[in-house]
Amino acid sequence: MQRTTLFLRRRTLNASLFLAFTVFVCMVFGVAITSVRAQTNPPNVDWNKVHTTTMDAINSLYNLRYQEAEQRCNEVITMAPADPRGHFVKGMTYFYKYRLQQNKSDYNRFMQLQQNTISVCENILKSTPNDSRALFYLGGSYGYRGICRFFNPEERMKTITQSLWDGKKGYDYLNDAVKADPNNADAQMGFGLFNCLVAQAPAIIKPAIKLAGFTTDRNLGLKQLENAAVNGVYTRAEAQYWLSTFYQEMEETAPRALYHLKNLSTQYPQNYFYKLVSGQILMNVLRKPDEAAPYFQALVQMPDKVAQSRGNLLLGACMMYRLKFAESSQYLQKCLALAADSSNMRNALYLQGLMQDMDGNHAQAMQFYQKALPFKAAADLVQKPLSPEQAASRRVSISFRGAEYAETVRLTDELLKKQLTDDVRGQTLYLCGRALVELGKLAEAEQRFLQALQAKPQEEKWITPSVHLRLAQVQAKSGKKAEAKQNLEYALAYKDYDDEDTIRRQAQREMARLGK
Repeated sequence: MQRTTLFLRRRTLNASLFLAFTVFVCMVFGVAITSVRAQTNPPNVDWNKVHTTTMDAINSLYNLRYQEAEQRCNEVITMAPADPRGHFVKGMTYFYKYRLQQNKSDYNRFMQLQQNTISVCENILKSTPNDSRALFYLGGSYGYRGICRFFNPEERMKTITQSLWDGKKGYDYLNDAVKADPNNADAQMGFGLFNCLVAQAPAIIKPAIKLAGFTTDRNLGLKQLENAAVNGVYTRAEAQYWLSTFYQEMEETAPRALYHLKNLSTQYPQNYFYKLVSGQILMNVLRKPDEAAPYFQALVQMPDKVAQSRGNLLLGACMMYRLKFAESSQYLQKCLALAADSSNMRNALYLQGLMQDMDGNHAQAMQFYQKALPFKAAADLVQKPLSPEQAASRRVSISFRGAEYAETVRLTDELLKKQLTDDVRGQTLYLCGRALVELGKLAEAEQRFLQALQAKPQEEKWITPSVHLRLAQVQAKSGKKAEAKQNLEYALAYKDYDDEDTIRRQAQREMARLGK
């Protein structure tokens, strides 16, 4: 259904937020540290030069100039071997290389270098237990070790629950350090991440969080990250990126995410990742594929073949959302021809199969799905092929994502003439209602949402609470406050479904507006 079709949207965002939570738990609640030989700084260190060289390294790193970044870090380490800055940023050069290129040697090198940072920080804490700088880099080392391990299939299945308990003392030290230096915006970023990520932790983790005695405030976390984005020294870019991650979940806050990404792209024009995320937000969250396309065209112009591959894949998705299947296929074929990234290639094959399915060519679709294996979305459709009605429902979803709202309504009317399952009927009416809202036809939208509530979805449990939320928004705009409140209460009563956290936050925000 919709959640499988839109592989570039919710699944990616939810996975990234779960990953972010995993990272932060490892960052703040790390494991035991192994002592090593202490290092000392030479006399008369030029600390101003240490700072400026570190900033040069960070600038090179965020522009993806890895060799240059590592060279600057080596200069910092030579000047001040007992200071964590050079060690930490040097490790991060291999983190970013591994994250983008998935080379195991980069993974191993990153782990080795971050152990150096941990050792340096531990030595500082032996003589100064509440040194906020050492605690900050110590937390960062464990945090990025966590994210790197997540992307390594051999490490991904390790539990994080025990880390909550093992690291409680580490969190207390960080808390004491920030109390001693409340103006340290870099350290404050850690608390901002904690507040935002723990507030959005997966349900399976929340009991352990509660038992550990933690309370969080997402709004406070956003303010702390905004502070770091403006006043941070070494974490300014990281804070801006995390803010863009949190803000991109909902249409209302997505423009703020784009604001931060635009700043990052201006500061680091050679970093294609910021262009990639900006385009994805425009295409998948704000449903503006035409505005997203220039960002993906910029990726195609990059010298990096992986960037070119991703750019062509996403341009193909843009054209598919506009129902321009022939043009989409041309871009997807270019992605395949580059042969630069197996994940991109599987996605491209999957999308070509999906377009064949939507055009009624099921046999050809299955050939593409088979070639895309083991890509999960393709594997699901091989195991459980789409019925003609489900394929037509996918076309409704695609047209809505491409902001082809009049076409969404037309396709819905056509599809509703057929015998449909409750899942297909509910999703189709839901999307039609949203399209009518975009067209300014609130009365018609309300009727479609009411019809959608008559369906009883068996698999897509997100449909019913989502319909209640959107129906409440329409009723609020139409002055029907009592009905709107009742539907918001219904939406908040549902549990254990896809995108629950996002829908609940939207419903709570709408309820607050009604109260005003």
